[in-house]
Amino acid sequence: GVFCAALPGLQTEAVGQTDIWQNPAKADAFLQSLSSQLSGQVTLLSPSGQPISGGSSDGTSESTPEDAVGGTVFYQFSSETAVVYVPVRNLDQELVGIIQVTREIQDLSGQFIRLRWLFLGVLLSELLLGSLIGLVLALRLERPIQALTTAVTDIATGQSVEEVPVSGPDELRLLAQAVNTLSQRLKTLEETRRRLLANVVHELG
Repeated sequence: GVFCAALPGLQTEAVGQTDIWQNPAKADAFLQSLSSQLSGQVTLLSPSGQPISGGSSDGTSESTPEDAVGGTVFYQFSSETAVVYVPVRNLDQELVGIIQVTREIQDLSGQFIRLRWLFLGVLLSELLLGSLIGLVLALRLERPIQALTTAVTDIATGQSVEEVPVSGPDELRLLAQAVNTLSQRLKTLEETRRRLLANVVHELG
């Protein structure tokens, strides 16, 4: 997308400029007017593939692929450069010229490297944020679970249990309410047992 983002607009402009395909001076002026929109070196080629404007200083150019001359968008990559050939047709669908955009692969490699480091930075940030959120949630769950564990252990050993705070997620709240209810019933049963024992001792006396 970065490599040839301006190609659709450039192609549209070139369709309306029929004289640039016959006049190299007008072709140069046309490319100069669009220089701020272009990404890479742009060359205007005739329908036969010969450079009209924007080529090398000696007027020569690499051979144009047959697919581009035939009117098909063509991509060509080498170890150092990437080239895109875009055919331009008039309203009668006749091929009037070819736009050739050349860009150094090193520039693209640098952009990919920057994007890779950006993605790694975002990924690491998300991992750190996720770990921090998980730690906070774990600490918030630890206290209610610890209180419930202590209360259940005290009930099992017959010790007096204070009311457990009802907090945390719904499951922990229900469990805390159940532990408090069990503890209250055990206290009631213990009080009833003591009263019954006192009455029996009183009657026997």
